[in-house]
Amino acid sequence: LVPGSVVPEVIDGHTVLEFDNDNREYLIPTVLMDETNGVFYFDEVLMDNHVTLHIDNLTSVITIIEFHGDLTGRLHLRGTQVIYIDVIQSVATYSIAPVSFRTDSATEIIFPTTLYLLGTRTEFRGLVTNVENLYAADGTDVIIFSTTKIARLTGPLVPKTYAWLSQPGNITFASMTFLRGCALEIRDVGVPVFVTSTFFDVNYEAYLSMNMGSLFTSEASVEARGVIDLGATGYSQMQGPGAGRIVKLDNGTEVGTGAGHGGQGGGYFLNCTGNCSNPSTVATLMPMPGFPPRSPFTYSGGLPYGNIFKPVYLGSGGGATSNVNSTGGSGGGYLIWDSGSWIQMDGLIQLKGGDGQGPGAGGGSGGSLYVTTLNFSGHGVVDLRGGDANASYSVIGGGAAGGRASVICKFQHKFGGKYLVQGGYGTVYGAAGTAYREENDRGLQYLDIKYNNAGVVMEYKPDFNLLFTDNADHATPAFTYLIDFNRLNYTFDELEMRNYANLRLLHPAGAPLLVVETKLFVGDATGLLHIQPHQKLLAEYNLGLQNETVAPCSFWTEEDSEIVFPNVVNLYGVRSYFEGLITNIEIMILANGADVEFTSTASTAGLEEGRYVQVTEKGNFTWSAIRVERNGVVTFTKVLLDMSLNVADFLIQYQGDMYMNWGHIISTQAEMESEGLLSLDATGPGGPTATYFGESPGESVNGIGSGAGHGGDGGGNSTLQDNLLSTPERPYWGTPHGSLYYPAHRGSAGGNGTGGQKVAPGGAGGG
Repeated sequence: LVPGSVVPEVIDGHTVLEFDNDNREYLIPTVLMDETNGVFYFDEVLMDNHVTLHIDNLTSVITIIEFHGDLTGRLHLRGTQVIYIDVIQSVATYSIAPVSFRTDSATEIIFPTTLYLLGTRTEFRGLVTNVENLYAADGTDVIIFSTTKIARLTGPLVPKTYAWLSQPGNITFASMTFLRGCALEIRDVGVPVFVTSTFFDVNYEAYLSMNMGSLFTSEASVEARGVIDLGATGYSQMQGPGAGRIVKLDNGTEVGTGAGHGGQGGGYFLNCTGNCSNPSTVATLMPMPGFPPRSPFTYSGGLPYGNIFKPVYLGSGGGATSNVNSTGGSGGGYLIWDSGSWIQMDGLIQLKGGDGQGPGAGGGSGGSLYVTTLNFSGHGVVDLRGGDANASYSVIGGGAAGGRASVICKFQHKFGGKYLVQGGYGTVYGAAGTAYREENDRGLQYLDIKYNNAGVVMEYKPDFNLLFTDNADHATPAFTYLIDFNRLNYTFDELEMRNYANLRLLHPAGAPLLVVETKLFVGDATGLLHIQPHQKLLAEYNLGLQNETVAPCSFWTEEDSEIVFPNVVNLYGVRSYFEGLITNIEIMILANGADVEFTSTASTAGLEEGRYVQVTEKGNFTWSAIRVERNGVVTFTKVLLDMSLNVADFLIQYQGDMYMNWGHIISTQAEMESEGLLSLDATGPGGPTATYFGESPGESVNGIGSGAGHGGDGGGNSTLQDNLLSTPERPYWGTPHGSLYYPAHRGSAGGNGTGGQKVAPGGAGGG
């Protein structure tokens, strides 16, 4: 034998083989050689101090009844070698071999029915036979590759007969227990991973990592501080459906944008025509454009993708610059988990996107978690956050979008932990991801099931479902997307939006009306729901009932969209913007802290037994009452069409504010309390970008502007004559206009000062 081994000593038929490498070069193997038939039998083998053992004959069959060692020794099976470890015929035994194993893909290792893995450097790539109960012990470091197969024997050991044999990547045990202090990885190397275990337990401070795969369990738990880690194991930089990209800023600087998934990645607005995918396209830094976040430019952040109900995609890689030190973050992995009875989740399921590394690198997007189970409970954390850009450089990339989670409970969802879905940090933050859940605690017999004409179940409506999104106060122009290409109608019992999350419905190309119904909104008034043209939102509306909403969120409805409210509406959102049809409201209340704008492209309608009544022209708002409460702010903005507000009761309470630029108020009675405000100041013609300056504007000469006229002359230059009459000199002032009895004209703009309109514009006229 090579140095480091001892010649076997035979005492009363008992064979012992000992190895000790004195913690020297652990990659150089000790080789066990045999010039006969390659069959070895040892009662005991002792392996200490990082010895690595090879068997020379690649077709050898080895039997070792008992191992001893310090956990660092490793036996490496190569070729088609087969080894029996601690196996006694017809006895359900267990192995606690204090060594590591490495098995190549064509080898086989046969254990007792219960296996405790103790070694610090075990790798399985081949066939693992006979194990029913797998334990990864404290200090263990194990990798199970997706080429691994699992088998069970029946009958005698020789010749072997398999009761069943799995396909590569199908890791199947009766129970899997990850004990405190262990580290076990299940690594996909191109073959999908399917882990099946009736009982599956990740104990306190145990660590299980995967990059992607499916779990099938009956009863499962992740204890406090236990971890299932699939973070940053998805697509690499600039890869995947929502990959980040390189953009070039106005000053020539390259920046990597954040990857998308549950929403858009953090990016810039591309000032381009035609091919906006060209990497050399110039980007304009507009991290927070004016609200609503419209732009004639193309947004450059990574694209959203993935079904909110069945998320099964890897996260995408962030953008990187041409700098060799710039690496975009990798996306998060995905985990599909089907558990027949219950999952108790008190630890951490990590699916976070990776952070960008180096100058200008963008983050990778969060991954996916899709759980189906009877009961889901616990107080742990599901982390699907988007990766951050690197803040250590002067050039900072875009943050990535969060991922997607869906938890389908056939009975109860009692999980009191957290779903972290926020977008990552960057010059522009990424959008939040989504977390969807449903439960049926009334029992399956109460399900509302929909069938097709052939009697096949198409879908069922759960007792309760909820969609959650939260962007952790990361204000961004990027949007979270609600995506399901097979659906034109969505119904949510609750829709929860928090901390400046922006939610938008993806409208399938060429599809007709898209309808979303939400029975209850939950949030902090900062979350925004965007309804686009040919989309309809039923916001806490219940047909045939006189009800009220206090929805704590914001709405943005575009022209040719519709939002249907209850009869009494309390708007609390801090950034609501209405441009489309607003239906069914009788009493409009702008609540404390609300900030709402209505444009003259919007209109109103009533509903009676599902029929539209009192449909107004665009720009006309008709309600029974409008009330602006203290600290509430409402703005009515004329865009192209004339605007009128028709109400029976008009009330602006103490410190409530209403702004208009040009409109007509018609009311039966009206009241403005002390310190209430109705303002049309400086909302008329004029300003840095104006092309119309009113009926009687001031003029400018040599950097001097005169005042505009309306109820009288504007201020200008004049020369005093002997007869005490003023003779005007240029620049002339604006002249009077308008009716004394029926004033219906806006004010005009003043003349510009030194530098012209864009530098020193004259004041805008009043509304």
